[in-house]
Amino acid sequence: MTSLSCSAASQPEEGSEDLRELHDVVPRVLERSSIFIPLPPSDLQAKLSLGQREVKIQEGPLYRAEGYPVSISCSVSGHQGPPTQDFQWSIYLPTAPTKEVQIVSTKDDGFSYAVYAQRVKSKEIYVERLQGSSVLLHITKLQMKDAGEYECHTPNTDGKYLGSYSAKTNLTVIPDTLSATMPSQTLSKKEGEPLELTCEATKATAQHTHLALTWYLTQEGESQAVEIISLSRDFLLAPGPSYAARFAAGDVRLDKLGATSFKLSVGRLQPSDQGQLFCEATEWIQDPDETWTLITRKRTDQTALRIQPAARDFEVNITARSSPAEGKPLELICLVAGRGSDLQFQGFWFLNGKEIAQIDAGGVLSLKTDYRDRASQGQLQVSKLNTQAFSLKIFSVGPEDVGAYSCEVAEVLRTQSDSWQVLQRKQSSVTQVQLREPAARSVTVSAEQRAVWEGEELTLVCKAGGDAGPLSVSWWLIPQDQTTPVFVAGMEQDGIVQLGVSSPGPRSHSNKRLEKADWATFRLEIDSAMVTDSGTYECRVSERLQNQAKELQWTQKTAITVKSLSEYLGNSFLNV
Repeated sequence: MTSLSCSAASQPEEGSEDLRELHDVVPRVLERSSIFIPLPPSDLQAKLSLGQREVKIQEGPLYRAEGYPVSISCSVSGHQGPPTQDFQWSIYLPTAPTKEVQIVSTKDDGFSYAVYAQRVKSKEIYVERLQGSSVLLHITKLQMKDAGEYECHTPNTDGKYLGSYSAKTNLTVIPDTLSATMPSQTLSKKEGEPLELTCEATKATAQHTHLALTWYLTQEGESQAVEIISLSRDFLLAPGPSYAARFAAGDVRLDKLGATSFKLSVGRLQPSDQGQLFCEATEWIQDPDETWTLITRKRTDQTALRIQPAARDFEVNITARSSPAEGKPLELICLVAGRGSDLQFQGFWFLNGKEIAQIDAGGVLSLKTDYRDRASQGQLQVSKLNTQAFSLKIFSVGPEDVGAYSCEVAEVLRTQSDSWQVLQRKQSSVTQVQLREPAARSVTVSAEQRAVWEGEELTLVCKAGGDAGPLSVSWWLIPQDQTTPVFVAGMEQDGIVQLGVSSPGPRSHSNKRLEKADWATFRLEIDSAMVTDSGTYECRVSERLQNQAKELQWTQKTAITVKSLSEYLGNSFLNV
């Protein structure tokens, strides 16, 4: 016969909430006693096939520094019941090693004793569930009184008590002895000059710990610090990603001088090194499971580093067609001259002194609202033609585009945080853009013969003058003894031809052709003229301004006579 005995642990003098009902205490005593019930051989074999509950907690002792966080893992296996198990965390203080002080539970919001209730409520202490059967206890800011033996307990869900239901580990809270110092200062350097900075990092921890140190740079407008170079807890040097090439070339170094001094050396400063520099020391300890854990961290004051770029002279010029016709395209070119081959530039466009567009060295475009809308409609384009030329193109100039244009170029350098740092800016002169009226058109109409016999070919030519441009043409005939013009043929700007009938009656238009000899010359041919083709021919030349409704038109006329062959033959017979 197995004899059982149990004793109830006395509770802290925190208040009435610490008293527990008897029916809650007895199961927990049984669970913590890890009772094994003797079974017949057949039952024992079946029970072992199901496994036994086992609770595992992170192996101790654990050493963590005051004011820093700690996370303790706990898991349960071999259990029956639901896959998601509950966990209860308690502590046994060194001053009362037999008294349980309840901290936090995943099952019961009222589990915490008063001494921990407020810290649990404020989430300074909480349980993070990793899986249904494993959790982490987090204490975000350790206090010296948090030292003790921690117990992780899982309430029974197995029906019978078989196995272990809790596990314990020790946590020791140690003072924070780490310090990292560097004088706060402002340095002004020229590009290409060397730099040396030293920070002191010390610790006085009684336990065996390792020190690591990293130098950082924070640039203006950036919240994220860029790593320059670091010395790991294993005493390995490693550059930050953006400093790897310079580290390999020996331009960036980190040297340990004695036991506490760490010197950063830069052989040739670059404009991208400008910003706030500081070093950060971290202290690491190895836990019993052989993992390394950070226990303290300290940063020094910052050194403000200003770097004067080396002189690089260049000029900015702007070119434009200063008097485009309304509706015609306009392109302005901003050109950088006298630049160094290794420089990068950002372009800005201004109209009447107000910025309308900019494009950075990587080709990223930024437009003001009105111009953004026009660009989305295909009316405007801002582009970077090459490393030293920027283009502003307006495909259909209007009155709103009239004014004083200028461009500005900024020499930029890509920083360690992948942004652009402006080194210097230069502006072009101003160019005035005015609209001019469309070129005056002059239209002439000619015919190979103004009088032809019936059945002969009739050829008419219409020619427009002025600057080259897209034109449309239409031919009209005012028959003899009539005043209403009749449509003969027409050609649109895109070259599409339409044919009409030159005179009333069942007449086919298959004997007519309208051809375009060049941009301004249009030829009308009638293969077999009839007497009804006689009359006044009018050529109408039209020009429509791009993206505008109004149309300009010029006309010219000529008289054509088609003589009757039957009348000629009749007269000839009469004269015989």
